[in-house]
Amino acid sequence: MLPKMTLGSKPPTKTRWLLPHEAQALLKASHAALHIWLFIILALNTRARKEAILALTWNRVNSDTGRLDFKEPERPETKKRRTIAPTNKTVRATLLETQEAAQSDYVIEWRGNQVGDIKTMLRKVTRRAVLADVSAHTLKHIENPIYRQYHCRNSKFLLGAENTGVKR
Repeated sequence: MLPKMTLGSKPPTKTRWLLPHEAQALLKASHAALHIWLFIILALNTRARKEAILALTWNRVNSDTGRLDFKEPERPETKKRRTIAPTNKTVRATLLETQEAAQSDYVIEWRGNQVGDIKTMLRKVTRRAVLADVSAHTLKHIENPIYRQYHCRNSKFLLGAENTGVKR
């Protein structure tokens, strides 16, 4: 029989909170690549997981209501549930404009194909924005009172529409 072992205490979790000015810097740094720019916008606005955003297809985007259905019909439900997320008018307009130029069924695409992973491009954009420790998961952690107040007053904030020179 093996001796009983006790494990040490669990280390504290490291949650990196993204500040609003950092989100703005990421959007500004990603303006040259539509797929990463749109991914960041959707991640910041919906808090959806990376895999759910990358698997999102246009037939699950309701252009009338702006709701995004991250549930894949053939995918079994797991503990990491996917949801139907609302969006604001600005994100809705961005999606409509992006859909007109779409070359595939996927919302996040590169050269007409589904994007398999966003890590490499996000790392490049993070360096360009002079930020550290930013991952796709970090984009879910921007919720704070300052952000909520600002976002409610100005929904264009998360699109990087102010002074970025982004033309879509």
